[in-house]
Amino acid sequence: IAFEELMIFSLNFNRGPAPQFASVPAAADRDELTLEAPASVQAGQPFSVLLNLKAAGDLHGISAQLGWDAAVAQPLSVETGALADAQDGMVLSGNPGKVDAAVMGADRPGLSGDGVLATVHFRASAAGNPTIRIASLEARDRANRKVELSAGGPGTALPTAFAPVSPNPFEGDAM
Repeated sequence: IAFEELMIFSLNFNRGPAPQFASVPAAADRDELTLEAPASVQAGQPFSVLLNLKAAGDLHGISAQLGWDAAVAQPLSVETGALADAQDGMVLSGNPGKVDAAVMGADRPGLSGDGVLATVHFRASAAGNPTIRIASLEARDRANRKVELSAGGPGTALPTAFAPVSPNPFEGDAM
């Protein structure tokens, strides 16, 4: 299915009530998608490209089309990353190098935190630089409106963050 259909399906998907105190990763300070890809590959060898997402909680769906040097690399498959998996996300690929991800259910919070959204597996058809890049990028919120999502440079180490305690047993306590 195409990204538009995935968004309509995800927004109308009814999983039942969400757990009241479900664990959600701490929101990032901005929405950004970056790639971790090798600069050089050897002919015949498989390699993977990580799509790392920093999400502030407003993203309900993302569509990314990767670009690459077709003389050097061929896309094989797409795998759901831990960030999407932990937040009731679904990752699909309708075309080679295409990654469509959405949170299932309009009652669910949007994607939040830092982590791997998806992994795209390739096979090197020749030695060299596969020049993997984000060719196009689109993001939507819970109301299916477009959200600004930047495509950053090469990925860097991800920081660890903790969300505030909820519910806070000491909130409102007079000592």
